[in-house]
Amino acid sequence: MSGEVIATLLVKHPDGTEQRLVMRDGQEVTAGREISNDIVINDPGVSRVHSSFAATGSGLVLADRSSTNGTFVNGEKIIAMRDLTSQDIIDIGRAKISVQLSSEEVLESVSGGTSARAMTAQMKPVSVSVLVARIKGIDTMKQTLPTNDVAEMQLKWMGGVREIVKEFDGQIDKVIGGSIVALWMGGDEKNIALRAARSMQKISEYTSSIASSGDWAHSATNPWQASVVLSSGLGLQAAQGASAAQSDSGFTLMGDPVNVAFSLETIIDEVGELVVMDDTTGQLVREALELRSLGDIPLQGRSEPVEIYTLSS
Repeated sequence: MSGEVIATLLVKHPDGTEQRLVMRDGQEVTAGREISNDIVINDPGVSRVHSSFAATGSGLVLADRSSTNGTFVNGEKIIAMRDLTSQDIIDIGRAKISVQLSSEEVLESVSGGTSARAMTAQMKPVSVSVLVARIKGIDTMKQTLPTNDVAEMQLKWMGGVREIVKEFDGQIDKVIGGSIVALWMGGDEKNIALRAARSMQKISEYTSSIASSGDWAHSATNPWQASVVLSSGLGLQAAQGASAAQSDSGFTLMGDPVNVAFSLETIIDEVGELVVMDDTTGQLVREALELRSLGDIPLQGRSEPVEIYTLSS
């Protein structure tokens, strides 16, 4: 497989054997009990398809695939997606997986840290909006409904979402399971947040339209729905040649925007809405869009509750 190396996974299986996987840009691997997985874990406590890893130039993301017993990062059960670092240990059943990100290997290999500081100095802050759109219940539908029906609808939905993101000048960063992660970047924070929010609005409308079009034959028992979350903040953009470990766009996400987006994913079902944005995005787009506050919600990684918003219908 071509593409730059993003991360290396070291898997310690329950029987003591080890497996090493090199993940490249654009690659997704699955872990589970079935032989068709890239990481086959022989453990009765592991689901057939338990978890997925997806790699792009902006990092490595882990997602639980509606497993029975859960996926754990550093002892904490994840609900939606999780951005990974080289310090993370993943538990899937009795298997343990450690991560080494290639970008961090580059920094660690620099003697004395002088060049590392120089590399950081060549990076500049850039406004980022991160959108995560997820088909609700996709893994359960894959297990209980005709495979072709689910696959065809998923392809149609993902194709439409890709076109919407492109229409509003965003870029697809990751596709993992039934989720799509899209990015908007630039110097004008209001402009990029508004384009991302318009995309969120159109994805929601598009999902409703194809769900009611008659193409989905299982609406009575398994309605076709998608949740869409959006967060905004600052990232760092590398100067040309600053690091060979960056993506083709020269961009690496730094912490808050992506972590908040994934945290919103974990609470969206609790608030009973299909579209949710964080306080930063809400403040940036409220003059152009009608929003409704959902109140202050505790989010993982934030010391204080965060006010979140949905689009007014």
